Amino acid sequence: MPVFLTMRRPGKPTRLLCLLGPFWPCLCLVTYPLILAVSLVSAMFFIPSAPPLVGVAWVCCTVVLLASLSLTACMDPGIVRRTEEHPEGLPDWRWSDQAQTFRPPRSVYDHDCGVVIEEFDHTCPWTGTGIGRFNMPCFSTFVGCVCICLVFNLLLFMGVFGDGAFGEEDDGQR
Repeated sequence: MPVFLTMRRPGKPTRLLCLLGPFWPCLCLVTYPLILAVSLVSAMFFIPSAPPLVGVAWVCCTVVLLASLSLTACMDPGIVRRTEEHPEGLPDWRWSDQAQTFRPPRSVYDHDCGVVIEEFDHTCPWTGTGIGRFNMPCFSTFVGCVCICLVFNLLLFMGVFGDGAFGEEDDGQR
């Protein structure tokens, strides 16, 4: 997994701040373009005719969607640093032949990422990386926002929020 930004702290392990998983091409060439294309169509053709409050809500949902995707894709999912010595005071750590390291309970070697990830859930090609302990909250937010934005955009495309929505009366004058 390519690492772009780290933070070194005296006496502590290096902290991974920005990295990409093995499926970054899917993230960059499929996921982002899909979200941005649908958002661009909505912004150009449907948001201008919607009430201002709908536009503000749509922008907020879309920004949270993109932010949660970016955080999920670029943050450390919970990578366990390799150690060939059994850590003292941690008797429940087990040796992993696949990773050639000791690993804590509830951590799994992810073949796609090539690392041991704490509380590993799955590898997501849409976000480009493994989902684990540290990026799970952002991933859950991303999945929720995908659903909300999908419904929001479908309602916009169907014209639900266009002129005459929200109980406004159409008096026939145009």
